[in-house]
This record gives sequence, structure tokens and C-alpha cells, in this order.
Amino acid sequence: MCPLSSCLPVSLSTYAKETIREFSPYVMSVAISDISGEGKMFLNLTTKEGKQFTVEQSSMGFQVVGFMLDSSNVTDQPIYETPAALLNTISREYTRAFANHLIDKLQALAEDQFIFSLTSCQLGGD
Repeated sequence: MCPLSSCLPVSLSTYAKETIREFSPYVMSVAISDISGEGKMFLNLTTKEGKQFTVEQSSMGFQVVGFMLDSSNVTDQPIYETPAALLNTISREYTRAFANHLIDKLQALAEDQFIFSLTSCQLGGD
């Protein structure tokens, strides 16, 4: 549990929406599951490979609880601390998508720095 949780209350719904935003670029689809309620938040997740999961999101982390959407019939699955750790385990395409996203960001940064260096150059003169 977060030591700041008593002074910074965050609803499960808000937490889930932030997780969906984090997952979205790396999966085919992700949404709050219809089986969510009363202190439990579940996400329906379809990987880029088309595999479907129901994932429970809790203060402990992320745990696959179903191998179909809107299901909670699987127990004894590992709990992952982050969405990235979960996706890295269940989706090979996640790794590729994340790497491509990182490469794109690094290339954009390199281009920005190159443009900055060109515009800040002073050609000799007195």
C-alpha cells in the first residue's frame, strides 16, 4: 500500500483508467470488465496476438484471473507489480511494440537535438 494513500485517495476506477492509458499503445484492446465491482477492478485485455485475458488490478499489482474476457476462474497465477511486467510475460508482441515506441522517441529526440545544434551554430565572422 502506498504510504501516501491516506492523504491521496485514488479510486479504483481512476487507477484503472490510468492503467488503460498505459496499456493501450501495446495491446489490441483493453477496457474495464463488466465483472468489476465492490472493491475489485478487472480489465479485459486482448494482446496484439489476439489472446484474451481478464486481469485483476489491485494494490498488490496485476494478476491474470481468466483466459477469456469477463471471466474470473483462474487461480494461482503470479502477481506482477507493473503493467509492463505482465505484458512482457503474456505477449511477445508487447516487447516489439515497446521497443519500436522507444526507438521512435529516441529518433525524435535526436532530430530535435540536431535541429537545435543547426540553429544555434554561428558561422564565423567578426
